[in-house]
Amino acid sequence: MTRLIEGPGPAAGVSRTAVVIAQAREAESARPDRLFDDPLAGPLADAAGRITGISEAGRRAGEHFVLRTRFFDDRLREATAAGRRQVVLLAAGLDTRAFRLEWPKGTRLFEVDLPDLIARKERALAGRGVRPACDRTVVSADLREDWSSPLLAAGLDPGEPIAWLIEGVLMYLTPEDGARVLGEVSELSLPGSRLAVEHVNRAYADLPQMRPAMSRLASTQAAWRSAVEDPERWLAGYGWRATVTHQADLARGLGRPVPAMADPQAVGSARIWLVDAVRDGGRPPAAAAAPARASRASRDTGGHFQAAGRHSTDIGGAQDADRHLRSADTGGAQDTDRHLRSADTDRRRETTTMPFTDENVRELLLAVGLDPAAGDDALELSFDELDLDSLARVEIATRIQDRFGVDVEEQLTAGTTPSLMRELVTERLAVTGAGGGGRTS
Repeated sequence: MTRLIEGPGPAAGVSRTAVVIAQAREAESARPDRLFDDPLAGPLADAAGRITGISEAGRRAGEHFVLRTRFFDDRLREATAAGRRQVVLLAAGLDTRAFRLEWPKGTRLFEVDLPDLIARKERALAGRGVRPACDRTVVSADLREDWSSPLLAAGLDPGEPIAWLIEGVLMYLTPEDGARVLGEVSELSLPGSRLAVEHVNRAYADLPQMRPAMSRLASTQAAWRSAVEDPERWLAGYGWRATVTHQADLARGLGRPVPAMADPQAVGSARIWLVDAVRDGGRPPAAAAAPARASRASRDTGGHFQAAGRHSTDIGGAQDADRHLRSADTGGAQDTDRHLRSADTDRRRETTTMPFTDENVRELLLAVGLDPAAGDDALELSFDELDLDSLARVEIATRIQDRFGVDVEEQLTAGTTPSLMRELVTERLAVTGAGGGGRTS
């Protein structure tokens, strides 16, 4: 049985990320060695607006979405097997766990998300005549506003333990909003409640390979606005005892290759945190006991994005980061873009007056591993023939965007030649008026 509960929250378009995730789950479900089966993922992606031409970065992210899905599936199974009969999915997106997982008798599952996404999802589900495997209630609310009141009004019982899932959303919230969400979750949770959550550290958001994706997210006002450096300390400040699973270990345990963006040899200290936590006993700490004031009295000791060039301190980091991200500009995308690029901005303004020459192309190729002895004919060979993989192409695209201000990541395929790349960048520079009239040499 499904119930739809209307609540406050601004109208919003269906999240591009939610659709990309659904498409990744659809592709995984078609594999003979699939980690899960999600027969509704494809129809929901179609109903929400299927995305074609997903970039290389998007395809790499799909590997993460698949592993993350299985990780959180298992955590919810464990929570309900241990007796929790209330499950809350915050920012549920196009999630179909209510339909595809086997739930113990008496399980009540609540999905919370924005009104427009919920409306599209419910229409698509109704058209297929599917029924959930539990008592499912959909709550329309915005996590940046009052979401707990409509959730309680929909029937959530804070007098019983709860299993929470916060998947793929906290990095999109400001530190202030994220602190308030965790404060309210903690206030509503009895000892023994479970929390499964995902976040990233700053090093991950700052990876050169992530810059094109970060720029696109910022341009759609869906930028990443926060990060956490120590998930265990971060959640301990809210009264949770946390365990962190490294994605590389998860992949190996499931018999899958380690995703390139999670391989420590490739990304160093950058991390996507997959966390499972149990609510400790005793009184809620200050951050949880006063959720309305959590942004000002937060014990978020994990750290958040700060103004460029600064590192977070333990207590009060959320306040500093929020001042930086919000400042006088209410456009969060511009704020985050300023953080991600900072000192590069002025340099780009100076360098975009230059044409994109063969010399520029060769410098980029050498930077990602081209043999220095290679002759000019290398410019006519494809990236595949030059043995430059997808990570090399992402690095090249990132450097082009940083220096020349144009994004060509999606156009750099295995079959693209460096000379074609030069022509493409030159055309983009000519369109923007920054390329010296399109001269290439």
